[in-house]
Amino acid sequence: MSDIVALSETEYALLVAPPMKVTAHLAAARGHRQLFDDLPAMLVLMHLVRGLTEWYWVSPQAGDTHSRSPWATLSLAPLGACSMAIGLADMDEETRLTCLKALQAGQELLNMEGVLPSPTMLTENAWHALQHQDQGSAETALRNAGLLALQAIENWEARRAQTPAREH
Repeated sequence: MSDIVALSETEYALLVAPPMKVTAHLAAARGHRQLFDDLPAMLVLMHLVRGLTEWYWVSPQAGDTHSRSPWATLSLAPLGACSMAIGLADMDEETRLTCLKALQAGQELLNMEGVLPSPTMLTENAWHALQHQDQGSAETALRNAGLLALQAIENWEARRAQTPAREH
């Protein structure tokens, strides 16, 4: 997936790198050697990147709107971040694409079921810290948001495991 390459270096550093770093640490704390090995953390990565991307898109402080990537490119940043993480796995292209489609479907299901708070709500504190170039506070805010999202996903998964399968 080359869409992440279409972001400027500034956009990547602002929208993708901080959530990638935080979610990799969260996955490691959960016993996963690689981020791509932790499905809930990958879903959180998508959600955090989405939130920062939405803040970036609507924020007049985010720099010159003429130099911003178009929304069509920015909207692909969450999946692009996951593609980068999955790129570390030793898998063929078809398997990688299947994983990305599964992540996209998982994110859609979480959204449909209202499992997670809105991405902009989760990332508001991080966005403001990034705007003030306070990387430490931004990482703390993203970590807290990531932990909240992970807990929400785990609670949802536990409820689903206890609910008998619905007949179709």
